[in-house]
Amino acid sequence: MDYQPHRKELFRSFCAVCDRFGLPTRGFDRDVDVYLLHAGVSQAQLPHLIDAFLRQEAAFGPPPVETTVLLNRWEDDALYFLPPAVNVLRRAILWDETAWHAALFARIRQDPEAFVPANEFERSFKEVFDQRLKETRPTSSRGGSEAMAPRPRLHWQSGGLVLRLPRSEGRIRLWLDGAQRPLRLRGGEDWTLPQPWPRELRWEISGQTGQLELLTQGGCAAFDRITGHYLREIPRGSVDIELDSTDIVLLARAPFSIAGEPALEPEADSFVGFAVLGPRPLVLDLDGLQTGLKARPRRRLSLAGDEIASGPRGALHGCSARLRIETGLGRSETRAVRVTLGVQSRLVEVSISDDGFGDVGMEEVLAGFAEAEAADPVRLRMELMAPSADGAASHASGIALAAWVWPGFSGSDGIVFHSERQVRNLVQDECLHVGRDDQGRLCLEPGGGYSVARVVFEIEGVHVPFDLPWPDVTVSRRRAEGSVAPLPLGTRLSVGEDDRFDTISIRCPDQKAQLIIRGRREERPFYGGLTRSLAVRDLLAPASDERVLLQRGNGSEVLLFELVAALAPQAINLLPARNAIRLQLKFGEPVDAVAVEVENETGAVVFAEAALRHRPVATRRPDWFHAEVSNNDANGLELTLDTDWLDDGPCLARLLIRPEGRDGWRPLRNSRGDSFAVAIANPAAEGFVQDGELQRRFEALSRWLSDCYAAECWPTLERTLVPRWQELGCRLRELHGGDGTVMRAACLPPPDHAAPGWVPILHPLQFAPDLYAAAPQAFAALAASVDPGVAEMAALATLNTARLRELSHLHPTVYLAFRNLQAARDKGARLEGFDPARFFRNLPLVDGDPSAGWFWRGTPLLGPDHWRAAHLRLVERLDAAGLFLDDTAEEGPNSRRQGSLQRLMHAAWTLAPEKLRPPVPRRSQESEEPAQVDLWGSALLSGFAQASRMNEVAQYVDTVSTRAGMPPAQALTSIAFMLRLAPELFAFHLLLWQIAKERP
Repeated sequence: MDYQPHRKELFRSFCAVCDRFGLPTRGFDRDVDVYLLHAGVSQAQLPHLIDAFLRQEAAFGPPPVETTVLLNRWEDDALYFLPPAVNVLRRAILWDETAWHAALFARIRQDPEAFVPANEFERSFKEVFDQRLKETRPTSSRGGSEAMAPRPRLHWQSGGLVLRLPRSEGRIRLWLDGAQRPLRLRGGEDWTLPQPWPRELRWEISGQTGQLELLTQGGCAAFDRITGHYLREIPRGSVDIELDSTDIVLLARAPFSIAGEPALEPEADSFVGFAVLGPRPLVLDLDGLQTGLKARPRRRLSLAGDEIASGPRGALHGCSARLRIETGLGRSETRAVRVTLGVQSRLVEVSISDDGFGDVGMEEVLAGFAEAEAADPVRLRMELMAPSADGAASHASGIALAAWVWPGFSGSDGIVFHSERQVRNLVQDECLHVGRDDQGRLCLEPGGGYSVARVVFEIEGVHVPFDLPWPDVTVSRRRAEGSVAPLPLGTRLSVGEDDRFDTISIRCPDQKAQLIIRGRREERPFYGGLTRSLAVRDLLAPASDERVLLQRGNGSEVLLFELVAALAPQAINLLPARNAIRLQLKFGEPVDAVAVEVENETGAVVFAEAALRHRPVATRRPDWFHAEVSNNDANGLELTLDTDWLDDGPCLARLLIRPEGRDGWRPLRNSRGDSFAVAIANPAAEGFVQDGELQRRFEALSRWLSDCYAAECWPTLERTLVPRWQELGCRLRELHGGDGTVMRAACLPPPDHAAPGWVPILHPLQFAPDLYAAAPQAFAALAASVDPGVAEMAALATLNTARLRELSHLHPTVYLAFRNLQAARDKGARLEGFDPARFFRNLPLVDGDPSAGWFWRGTPLLGPDHWRAAHLRLVERLDAAGLFLDDTAEEGPNSRRQGSLQRLMHAAWTLAPEKLRPPVPRRSQESEEPAQVDLWGSALLSGFAQASRMNEVAQYVDTVSTRAGMPPAQALTSIAFMLRLAPELFAFHLLLWQIAKERP
């Protein structure tokens, strides 16, 4: 090999062999790169690679094994954690489309004890993996002070730009565009970036700082539209560029066009364009400078089109979707794809064009599968086959795709989902806002009021959830601390400087719709599935029109929300009246009109207004609404709401005021966020509520009662709404699935205007003390809850199995608390004799990582990570509510409840046997002992969870209330308050005591 021609001949021969097996050989800068790629990772560099994988897993979650494309992205992202000097390893991983090393890591991670290596390299990989787990301290693998902290990553998701935050010990501090005050964000979540996008983002994670500049050099940012991953920044005036994607999104701050198509401008200085790339360059024109963009030759399988729903485990597609194949070879050929459905498998041949692309319809892919004829949603596995020397498909290429497909789906009008046959694998108990119509077809609840519905199918023995979007416009508000709440259309929104980092997101399926934001029109804000995200800081500037309107493609307009300044009365008095509500109000400025919004239990709203002085109002005052100036005082008014016109249950009446000389209605709220509203009802006209209406009406009442009301208004609300809420809740519990519905309604979020520290006063526990003594299956419905603390309780439905050891979501610590563990291991006997006291003793012994709670995301259950995570959420809620702090003010929204709760917690602590007092973690490394409130609170939650699962609630409440010296009703109120403060910790103890009940 002394001569260049000989080396070239060897190279061509090597490439010819690779081509026959479908392996990549094109697109490399040097011949040696091809050899290095196929040589893979040397054993000497395995410690670096495995360390990188461990840190990637800790920061951004486990490898997604369902799809080679996503697994490959995960593997590539892990390279960020490699030492800077390690380059050969980096090159091999970047060019390996099969993500072979990440797949091997995932196989080992899934069950290290059961892993059996298939060859010498896998054996070496496993040995190094075990060694690195022993040598690497948890703080190092999770980004502590001994290693560089992970950095947030830009991501394209749901039609908008988000910042994907790594899991982190403690809150992540984030500064936007040089802001003085940071955001404090929880790691492991996606934070929506408002438009216009910030130019500079600075962060502090685990004591380490970093920054990211977004589009500050005049170029474009490219994202993979399918996976959402950031690809690279394209400098202005670059030469031709290859991107590792065929379907891309381009972002820029200046106008541009791609393939002659102008970019959209959803916001000033924010431009978005879409393109499908191939082997031939498309022209990107930015400020008159042109760059050619093309797809890098890669082997890929992807599914596109006919997307029915999205979900945490992938999208659900219909039969009109098409499977797209990329071979990475620029030649025409016929390639085979092995398709597996259940136990049946077959090869599907696909014609590949000269540029290495091919596609096939899903109907052809599914043809011949018996399971697909049943028309139920299924899991389909596809793998690209590599041709052998004689052209036959002899072995797999390592490029795979697993997809969820609904073979029987035939279309949807947005509400009803049509199918050739009734779906048989629907898990109705775990669905949210999804049911069946009179023909058995899946359908959404037509009343709306939600952004997405949750549908769950049982596929291959696993419950797989999907999100079905509401088929019309939706508006949601994301607060700076991460909570998300839907905004009803027409909301009057009050915001201030404390809300400047909040984001309001608008989603609309009508791509021709326009937005009118405070008088400024945006032509195509939803084209291509874009989501419009408004920064509240940009809405604080004065404007002549404070409305945000949507104009549909057909020309009709919808008021999305209106920015208003809240107004609080100086005095409010309730006056005696027959069949009516009479109010006297006094303000600090003249008032020239008053209005009321009356909402009934089904969500219907009636708006009425009345002029008080010379300036008229837009509509005629109804006969049931009376208002006049009080005692010739322009600052005062008296109004009367007759109730004899009501014919369908109680209603909530919200008051609005128009000050003199100003336009627009202002809601009545004080500086703390307390609402001024009254409840009205006509007892003579209340009819019987049908069973089918119970859930919607109960949820409406629960939503009303979750608000924080001014003390002057509460008497009418308590007198009218609470008995109705209790009545419907008790009736709802008698229906199938009713207990789960009541539990879920207990955790509806407060309205957007409520103070961050507000904790709702009422809880269904106050009329249903035995709610959490329900049968295990009742908890399955909680899996669809938007509150993770409630969703964790759904696992209780799985704990009545005959084979507890087969439950992969339980932590091994659970099994150590069984008295016959050794016999069960040796003889395969059923686990019996679960000892909660032994579990409590063992828990601190296996707790070796103080930061574990920050990284826990739902599994495994009942381990030290779960335990710490539950306590962290309790501490955060106590801080937000201003409870049990040394500097707590004597008066506050929750101060009156603190004293009662403290007495009851202490009583529960003294009542519990010493061996059954749950351990709690210290709040910080500097603390010598756990906080007393944590010990007492955990004892109360454990005691009540035990009583609930053992059907001893009445006895427990009587005993603990007597010990605390308070009536049982007051004790239940305090228990309910604690459940709202610590739902995650209550779920922990509820699961624990369910095991104790099942295996005494």
